[in-house]
Amino acid sequence: MRKSTKIFLILVGLSFLAFFIGLTEMSSVWFVAILLLSTLLKGKLIIDYFMGLKSYSKRWTNFPTLWLFLVLSVIALFYFSSHITM
Repeated sequence: MRKSTKIFLILVGLSFLAFFIGLTEMSSVWFVAILLLSTLLKGKLIIDYFMGLKSYSKRWTNFPTLWLFLVLSVIALFYFSSHITM
């Protein structure tokens, strides 16, 4: 099996996981953390393999990865700060 096919199947599997969590309306903090981490992993796989940046210098790979990490961090910050009880 080609590497791109394996990566594609991982992306499909992670997407089905996110779909299942959304379908069952699981909204605990742990499930949201799993969704955010799976989104980061899917983004990293797309950046490395389907955008073809894996063979370039780290500068070109890290820029979109950092952007994705910052966006997901802001989402996590707002979500988790709304669930803190005082």
